[in-house]
Amino acid sequence: CPEPKACAINIMNIISSFAWISQFTSLAVSDCWDKGSQKALCAADISDMVAAVTNGPAAGIATTSDCADLPDPVEEEKHLPMD
Repeated sequence: CPEPKACAINIMNIISSFAWISQFTSLAVSDCWDKGSQKALCAADISDMVAAVTNGPAAGIATTSDCADLPDPVEEEKHLPMD
C-alpha cells in the first residue's frame, strides 16, 4: 500500500460498513418475527460494537490531517471515498 495511513482508514471503514450491514440485517430479522429473536438482537449488538470499534479509530486517524491548522489538500483527498 503506497499510503499506509489512508489504507488503514479505508480498511477500518470497510469493516465498519459491513458490520453495520450485519447489524441492520439482524435487527430486521428480529423485527420481522412476531416474537422477536434474542439471538438476532445479540448479533445486532455485537455487530454494532464491531462497527463502532473500527469506525472510531478510523475517524481519529483521519482527524490528524483533516483538522490540522494548515491541512494538506493532497492528504485530505486520500480520505475521500473512491470514485
